[in-house]
Amino acid sequence: MANKKVNNDTIEEILKRFDSGETPADLATSYGVHPSTIRRYLRQNGRQLSRISHTTEIDQDIKMELRRVLSKFNVDNVDILISEIDKHFIIEKRQREEDSAFEIIHL
Repeated sequence: MANKKVNNDTIEEILKRFDSGETPADLATSYGVHPSTIRRYLRQNGRQLSRISHTTEIDQDIKMELRRVLSKFNVDNVDILISEIDKHFIIEKRQREEDSAFEIIHL
């Protein structure tokens, strides 16, 4: 995904839409940027973010595991695929005693 520059007018629009109840993930989709970009603009402009507002953010260790698995199967564009997964899915490790032999990632 290419990095897009967002001008000040667009940032103001993002702030207004966020203040009206839109989530960072929805705004990111609307503006064609990664949700972390939207969250950065919001924080820089004094907006408080709750954990719920960015549930699509995948932990780094899960990203590394996804990268390992996708590479094993010769998937092209692994970073782009992980970025798209990061935007649209909630992925987290599930820790349970009976699963201690391996980590489970569930969607």
